[in-house]
Amino acid sequence: MRSLLILPFALLILGGCNNVETKILKELKKIENTVRPLAELMKSNLEPTPEPEVVTNIWWAEQGWTEQEREWFWHIPQGTQIMPYDWFVALERPKNEGEGLFIDQDYMMRFGFIPSQKTEQNPDNLPIGFVKDERFVNPMNGEKMTMAGISCAACHTGQINYNGEGLVIDGGPAMTNVTLFQDKVSVALFETLLPSRRFLRFAKRVLKDEYSLINAIKLLKEVKQFAEKNGQLTTEMINRHLNLVKEGFGRVDALTRIGNIVFGAEIDFENLRAISAPVSYPPLWTVPWFDWAQYNGSIRQPMVRNVGEALGVQAPVNLTATDKEQLFNSSVHVDNLHEIENLLAGDKRLSGLQAPKWPAKMLGPINDNLKQQGQKLYEEHCQKCHLPPVDSKTIMQDRYWEEPNKYGKRYLITHNIDVNVIGTDPAEVFDFYERQAETKGLGLGEIFANRGLQVVTEAVANKWYDDNDISPEKRIEMNGDRENIVLSPLKYRARPLNGVWSTPPYLHNGSVPNLYELLSPWEERSKQFYVGSKEFEPEKVGFVNTQFTGAFLMDTTLAGNTNTGHEFNDAEEVKKKDNNVERKGIIGPKLTEKERKALIEYLKTL
Repeated sequence: MRSLLILPFALLILGGCNNVETKILKELKKIENTVRPLAELMKSNLEPTPEPEVVTNIWWAEQGWTEQEREWFWHIPQGTQIMPYDWFVALERPKNEGEGLFIDQDYMMRFGFIPSQKTEQNPDNLPIGFVKDERFVNPMNGEKMTMAGISCAACHTGQINYNGEGLVIDGGPAMTNVTLFQDKVSVALFETLLPSRRFLRFAKRVLKDEYSLINAIKLLKEVKQFAEKNGQLTTEMINRHLNLVKEGFGRVDALTRIGNIVFGAEIDFENLRAISAPVSYPPLWTVPWFDWAQYNGSIRQPMVRNVGEALGVQAPVNLTATDKEQLFNSSVHVDNLHEIENLLAGDKRLSGLQAPKWPAKMLGPINDNLKQQGQKLYEEHCQKCHLPPVDSKTIMQDRYWEEPNKYGKRYLITHNIDVNVIGTDPAEVFDFYERQAETKGLGLGEIFANRGLQVVTEAVANKWYDDNDISPEKRIEMNGDRENIVLSPLKYRARPLNGVWSTPPYLHNGSVPNLYELLSPWEERSKQFYVGSKEFEPEKVGFVNTQFTGAFLMDTTLAGNTNTGHEFNDAEEVKKKDNNVERKGIIGPKLTEKERKALIEYLKTL
């Protein structure tokens, strides 16, 4: 009898739930004509997602950081946004990619992201480089929220695999496809807004005990508004046919994307420019001690560089406010950027994060005889541009360091080589050199990109300093004791080669798969190869060239991808063969097979 009394009550509850869900599905149906075309547009340009690359044992390179420092770096917010945190951890992966959540470890690994452990700082077991930002403030309306974001570590934590073992390298170039990740997130979010039970599951995860018709419909409106607002840039890029050169794994057209966010998405889409000059993620060790940053040696001040990077990874900034008190408000955590820079730099000259040592137990021992031969070759052909080894006494000599600046600081002199001398793909330096933008409400008129970024990034930092009552002395310190100078030279910077063995593919655009080919004549370099695997090839020093579903085909015949320059060859012989035309970028003599192997053996030790 008791169970019979309970049954109508249970049916009433069930009917109530079904009624709520029916009404929510009707609301989804109302917006379908708006949402579906956007979802289809987002999917139109997508590459397949690879299967995750799994190893049985993983360990970390010793690079001078404690475990606590390493984990802090992995998950420290810099003010970027993917979407509200509760949404991100509740989001399902795109419909055609199997069941499960987007943040599931096996799915995130498909983009190349490295698993991290669950900690207080990382409560939902997100991969290295993903953050829960509880300090995020929307600069447009002052709303405080908890945001899911990307940190430096997402693009600057490397991994190499060999025979079932993996080595994680802090500050190394990541073998990740961030563009594919961002596109798949957009697709997954728009698919959540289509009429299906997908949104119902999403809403229940987000709202938990507060799940109701009113709250679910409110959430629906918020998600739609966010998806449409944040999908505008992708939509414009597709409709304007501006994705000219695919970035793939391990690369991003950084300077163009920063400009497209700052000048395009935040000011006027007419300022958008094509993705045409992707570059590899550079290693971070030693960089705080360089005189200039970026591949083209264009940025002097660390804070400007780091604010620009945060803006490029979609930290929103208010560049349209009519109220001057709101202008240049941003979500950027300037204090965290300063702490990150300090951790990378260390307290003493060339301390901080160290380059990884060659893991002999994993990849095999160094051949001492070859190494000694290679050292002589390095001193003869490489050291003039790439400097003595950073762990040598020689590099501490005054001649390798600038004179003290106005703040009494000295920095390592890196050599910027004219693009016509080094002969490598010129797209990155020319794109930045030529780019202009209309700044509208900022009152700067039409200006070159270097000047625009200089002004905006400095203003963002200064606004944070003002709002937080930072003293003039502290501002100088947080700016890295350097002035804000942004140039647009037609040059590429040669950096010290410590840890170079762990940073393939090579050249600024990742167009040469291994060190062996980098030391070979241009004719002997691969015209095409696949990128995406982390499996290492220790003899030639690079990643294996393996075709698989979702691998990125690097085609060096395309502008922006060319593998010319930085060549060791017989210049006179080449000139005769090329109809008496002098080839750009021959920087040293043609090396024998033995010389190449010897030089590689020495480079492994740096």
